[in-house]
Formats: sequence, C-alpha cells, structure tokens
Amino acid sequence: MTRWIVSDNALIQLMVMRLLTRHGHRVTVVSDGKDALAQLRANRCDAVRMDLQIPSVSGLVVVRQWRAEERTAACRSSRSVPGRPRRSVP
Repeated sequence: MTRWIVSDNALIQLMVMRLLTRHGHRVTVVSDGKDALAQLRANRCDAVRMDLQIPSVSGLVVVRQWRAEERTAACRSSRSVPGRPRRSVP
C-alpha cells in the first residue's frame, strides 16, 4: 500500500515514515501544498497523512480541491461508459 505524508516538519516526516515502512508500506513524503496537489493529481495513493498548516497552500485547501477534482473525474467517467446509468455525485 502507498501512503503519503504531507508535512513541512522533518521530525514528523521521519517518525511517520519509519512507522509506516516498518509495517511494509511504501511512503512518499511531500513538504508543501502545491507539490502535494501535483502529486495527488499525478499518482495514486491509498492514504494521506495531511498537515493542515503547510507552506504555499494549506492542507485543508489541498484536500478540498483534490476531492472536488475526484468528483469531477467520477462524473466524467460515469458519462463515458455506454449503458451505465448516470448518477449524481454528492
């Protein structure tokens, strides 16, 4: 499983990374909001540990924007599958 750590605190990054890798997870570390959003758009992950107060873009803004983009993508994919009923995404 791939886990992401989004934090500008090096100690938090190190502690969480060691804990997760010890349990067999692959870990990606990102230090600021812009990089986090770019990585979330480009790569798939199973879980994210998001610091809310990170440089450039706050973690809360990153999560809100990422979720909005996921909803948009889900709407597009539901329209593109022939024979699949349309449904609204909350």
